[in-house]
Amino acid sequence: MEKYDVLIVGAGLSGATLARLLTDAGKKVLVLEKRDEVGGNVRTDLVEGIPVHTYGPHIFHTSDEKAWKFFNKYAEVYPYVNTPLAFYKGKYYHMPFNMNTFHELWGVNTPEEAKAKIEEEVAKEGIKEPKNLEERLYRETVGERLQTTARLDHQEAPAPLRIQQQLLQ
Repeated sequence: MEKYDVLIVGAGLSGATLARLLTDAGKKVLVLEKRDEVGGNVRTDLVEGIPVHTYGPHIFHTSDEKAWKFFNKYAEVYPYVNTPLAFYKGKYYHMPFNMNTFHELWGVNTPEEAKAKIEEEVAKEGIKEPKNLEERLYRETVGERLQTTARLDHQEAPAPLRIQQQLLQ
């Protein structure tokens, strides 16, 4: 029976990284993984030449240069920009709200124009003292057009679920 210094269960990003670092440090490591591949849920397969996230979108983000260089030594990385869209009244809008969204809604081009438009929308509703979370969001951050675009009214499913449902329509 072979002897190991370390047993690691799972060859996802954490398990695979730990195994590599410990092996490089001279330890004898055994990794147990139920799948036939390493990397856990961060897996992309080419389907007819198109990269497809096998287990859904799992994206490696870091601003740590050392971590990025380490990761890129062992994996082929596809460039990816996260650009979720919401579909509302026959049109797509960028989510979460950003300058692209504000331009799509109102044609504004600067943060100052967007802020002025949001303040105008909020003023229309006349909410001075919010009575609940919906009114607070509406008064402080959203406004009517943004609220209805994201469907933040309480009669529907919870907001994250609603937005996810919209993205899947």
